[in-house]
Amino acid sequence: MRNIEFPSQVNFRTILGIKKYLYFPLITVLVVVGLLFLLVIPSLRKISLLRGEISDETETKKVLIRKEEVLKSLDEAQLLSQVERLERAVPSRKDVYSLLASLNGLAFSNGVSLSRFSLTPGSLATASASSSATSQTQVSEAVAGRGETAALSLLEAAVEVSGPFDGVKAFLLKLESLVPLMRLISLELTPATEETTTSISTHSAFPVVFEVTANLVIDMFYAPLPTQLGVITDPVQEITDSEKNVYERILSFTSFSASPSATVSTGREDIFAPF
Repeated sequence: MRNIEFPSQVNFRTILGIKKYLYFPLITVLVVVGLLFLLVIPSLRKISLLRGEISDETETKKVLIRKEEVLKSLDEAQLLSQVERLERAVPSRKDVYSLLASLNGLAFSNGVSLSRFSLTPGSLATASASSSATSQTQVSEAVAGRGETAALSLLEAAVEVSGPFDGVKAFLLKLESLVPLMRLISLELTPATEETTTSISTHSAFPVVFEVTANLVIDMFYAPLPTQLGVITDPVQEITDSEKNVYERILSFTSFSASPSATVSTGREDIFAPF
C-alpha cells in the first residue's frame, strides 16, 4: 500500500482566502430565503385572501342587484293591502277587540245573542310576564310548499251564544270562515226553551226545542311580528301558488268591523264659563 503523506504545516490563510469567495453567495442565498419566508409568502397569502373577499363581494353585489330588481317590480300598494288583510286574519297581537266584534257581528247576522264572553286568566298578560301562560301550537306550512313550521300563539276565550236552534247552528258552522282565524276547542249545547208536542200518528208526546244555549271554548290565532330581519344576502322569496290560493281563500272569509261608538253628550265642558 502507498502511504499518504500529510503536509507538516497547513496554511490556514490560504484556506480562508479560498472560502472568502463562498461567503458572499452563501449569505446572499440565506438573505433571499429569509426575505422569501418573511415578506413574499405572507404577501402572497394576503393577495389570495383579498381575491377571495373581492369574489365574495362581487357575488353579494350581484345578489343585491337582483334583489333590488325584484323589489322594484313589486306593487307597494298591493302589498300593503295584502298585509292589512292578513293582519285581520292572523293579528300580530292579542286583539280581543277584533275577536269580540267578529263574534258579536256573526251572532247578530244569524239572529242569536252573544250572552257571555270571557278570557282565560292570564291571557292578556304580557309575553315577558307570562311566557308559559299562553299556549303555542306548531302549524305546518307544507301548504305553502316550504316544509317549514311556524309557531302561532293562541288566545283562549269562552263564549256563550243563545237563540233559535237554526241560528245557533248557522253561527257554529260559520265560525270556520270567520276572521280573525280561530279553532273550536269544546262545545256544549243545552236547551233553553222547549214545548211538549203530541204526534198525530203515534199519539206520543215528545219535546220540541225552540231555543238552545251553546257554550263553546275557542282559540284565536295570532302571530307576533318578527323582531329581526333576515340576512341581507338572502334572496326575496316569491309568493308561491299555494300561498296565493290560501290568500284568495282568506279573502272569502267573513269579517266584521266594530262600529264606532256614538258620541254621548255629557254636559258643558266648563261649568264656570258664562252662558
